[in-house]
Amino acid sequence: MSAFIALLIAASPPAYFPEDLGKPIYRCSADGDWVVPLVDTGILAAYANVMEIANELPIFRDRSSEQKGMARTVRFTWLRTFHAPVVIRIEIGKNGKAQIFATRLSGQGGYIYGSIADQLSKTLSRNEIKKIMALSGPNAFPPAHPHCGPPGMDGARWLLEGMDDAGYHFSEQWSPRNGDMRDLGVYMLELVGWTEDIY
Repeated sequence: MSAFIALLIAASPPAYFPEDLGKPIYRCSADGDWVVPLVDTGILAAYANVMEIANELPIFRDRSSEQKGMARTVRFTWLRTFHAPVVIRIEIGKNGKAQIFATRLSGQGGYIYGSIADQLSKTLSRNEIKKIMALSGPNAFPPAHPHCGPPGMDGARWLLEGMDDAGYHFSEQWSPRNGDMRDLGVYMLELVGWTEDIY
């Protein structure tokens, strides 16, 4: 292997999502002429770009979490058109302790993402952990639904990921106005304490 190829491999970004996540297709027309991926690969690439800038690691294949004592990992990635991208991750250990890690970039979610502007990490209280465990159940990860119409213009993309003994959980929506997914994302923002325009 040449040094150049080795350098390319070393510099290649991590795979943040399972390979088959963008493969299922949905037929938007009855005759089958118009098909779209269940999860748009371009949208996944945008999330991956933000995570890489934020120095996040993939969580979907982290089966070693049991060896590290992790009971559950939850990550919220938030791309708002006119505001800074935000990534918030909570790691809950099997010992009952948990930490929250947050990164806010300097750019805008609908344009240039920028670089790391703010970071925060802190230990969560017992009551905060209890609420996160309650909010991050199956209902917080509704099944992905395809986008057959034009993309939203001004709004926000919400991505929630989870990893626990049951496996990897994924849900992505455009500006959810209600539901368990929104409740979990909003509460994670409250835990961080940053003043943000929520949409």
